[in-house]
Amino acid sequence: MPVQKPVFKPYYQNQIMAIPPTLDELVAKGHPVRIVNDVINRINIQGLLDA
Repeated sequence: MPVQKPVFKPYYQNQIMAIPPTLDELVAKGHPVRIVNDVINRINIQGLLDA
């Protein structure tokens, strides 16, 4: 059985964040875009998909 060498991820000491933020973290809770997103998510597009 061959010996496996360890695999390391690159290390960037000057990077700003270890984990990139999600859009939920970047958009304020009361921002109007959340209402627009909610309305768009509720639109029934099944007729378009069937066509």
